[in-house]
Amino acid sequence: MNTSSFSENQSNTTYLTFLLEGNEFAVDVAIVQEILKMKPIIQKPDFPDTIKGVVNLRGLEIPVYDTRLKFGFESREMDENTCVIVLNLDKNDKPSKYGLMVDTVKAVLKISESEIISGDDSKFFEGSPMIYGIAKSDSGTIYILNVLSLFDENVCFSIQYK
Repeated sequence: MNTSSFSENQSNTTYLTFLLEGNEFAVDVAIVQEILKMKPIIQKPDFPDTIKGVVNLRGLEIPVYDTRLKFGFESREMDENTCVIVLNLDKNDKPSKYGLMVDTVKAVLKISESEIISGDDSKFFEGSPMIYGIAKSDSGTIYILNVLSLFDENVCFSIQYK
């Protein structure tokens, strides 16, 4: 994983980037708790297809989303690069943890707000509420996620707050 910067502007936000089907996506590092190498996923029968199951993280069951399916890509077998990005979110004053299964983690980047264009301008994910914005890098386009739109909170809260 490499670290670089788009600009030295003080309004930069730091993002963790990852790949899905060769496309680069990003989440704000402020909500990233940790990155897990793939560990056993416990499947649950009543989960939607986009949730692979749960992983046990120090006694807490974390729902793991197949991020590929969320974006309309085909699911694939996990390999040595597959990992889970554990996100720590506060929703309705309740802390919640979610896992995003991704093809591979790529980099940590600083991106200025002025370098981000609206997600509505994306030709690939046009109008998707899951895309907050788009930035350009030396390696191409980075889709910055609107993380809250990725999760079905009713399923997640039922897992964590039984």
